[in-house]
Order: sequence, then structure tokens, then C-alpha cells
Amino acid sequence: MLKNGLMKHGIHHIGFVARNLDEAVELWNVKYGIEGYQRYHFVPQKAWLRGQPVEGFSLNIAMLETTGYCTIEIVEPDGGNSIFHEFLTDHEEGFHHLCFSVKQFDVWKKSLLENGNELLFECETEDEIIGFRRGMFCKDMNLNLILELKEIPYFRK
Repeated sequence: MLKNGLMKHGIHHIGFVARNLDEAVELWNVKYGIEGYQRYHFVPQKAWLRGQPVEGFSLNIAMLETTGYCTIEIVEPDGGNSIFHEFLTDHEEGFHHLCFSVKQFDVWKKSLLENGNELLFECETEDEIIGFRRGMFCKDMNLNLILELKEIPYFRK
């Protein structure tokens, strides 16, 4: 593992999976008073589930605003096979992953995989507004924890 560890980057968000995004957002509002959120439909240009290409992958996502440094992400699986569909098949709705946002994506990916984590899912996309970015999910078998690594976007051109 890299000397300074992922925690120096801080947790970007805590991810939850829901069958119905609207109902989940309303529940967080009613139970915990979280009102503000950004909602979007995520459709990466490329996606892989355990190394195999996934066609038509998409997610509905709400990022709930909190007063701290960490946000809450609620994911509703949409198109294509994904770890999120698998989660809902095997579990109730709920906590899914911790996400860290990093600049040195390739270095961190290599470090996590060399440390015995199982690669579950990867995606990448690029646009003129945000730039190029990649993401991956891996499972730490010792902690029974899914980690998301999110690349800080940059412009390649």
C-alpha cells in the first residue's frame, strides 16, 4: 500500500444502493432532514464488470448534501449488468461502498489490486465540460468492504 494511504485523500462519499431513487431520497429527507441533492443519470462511455465489457450500463444517482466534508450517494441501478444489480439480488437496500477521489488513479488502482483486493467494476467517460475520468470498485476481502476509486477529472487535450 502506498505510504500515506487513501485516508489522506479523505472519503469523498458514502454509497448506498436503492431500488427506487425517489423513495430513497424522500426517506433520507423525512428521517434525517437531508433536503438538498443533485440528481443525474450516469452513462459512462465504457464499463467492465469483472473484466468483461458491459453494454448499455447506466445508473440514476442522487448526491445528498451534508454540512460535513463527505456526501451521501444513493445509486439506483438502471441499464446493463452491474455490481449494484448484484447487490440488490443478494441484499436489502443499504450501505454499499466508500469512495476516495484521487489524482494518481493508475498508481492507486495498482496498489489496491496488489494488496489483494478483488476488482469488481470499472468505467470511464469523457466530455468537454468535466473532462476525462475513470472509476473502479474493488472488494477488500479481509474487511468485507467495497471501495470505489474515483479519478479527479482532467482534460487530455
